[in-house]
Amino acid sequence: MIGNLLKRIGFTNNPARNRRNRAERLFAVLEDKGALVLDKAGLEMIGMSRKQAFQSVYDLMVAERIQMRAEADGRVVAMSNAAFNVLMEERASETWRNEAALLFAGSGGAIGSGGDGSDFLSAGRPILPERHRESWISFE
Repeated sequence: MIGNLLKRIGFTNNPARNRRNRAERLFAVLEDKGALVLDKAGLEMIGMSRKQAFQSVYDLMVAERIQMRAEADGRVVAMSNAAFNVLMEERASETWRNEAALLFAGSGGAIGSGGDGSDFLSAGRPILPERHRESWISFE
């Protein structure tokens, strides 16, 4: 019991061992750089072990102060909320540009080659017919 008490005092006195201080240090790095890859070089830059870094990342994620992504090549990237929002906006614009093939008419500003945008809305997919719905309240 006394050993646990001394260990707890030691953790609060040593900033590198205090979990809250590690999280604040990681958050400051992410706010400065925007994103950090949690590989060997990234861990050396922040001065933490892999376990300490992931504990800090999870603490900050639970508090919704940062975001974490796993890339397709297996890298784990921690990023600030601002950098994450920029990334999502770029992905959304790329999706609209590549997959939806939006064409803006020069004069009318309409979507697609037609003025009403019907070719864009259907995009080669079958369209369901309009359903007639009867009112559940009827007046006689």
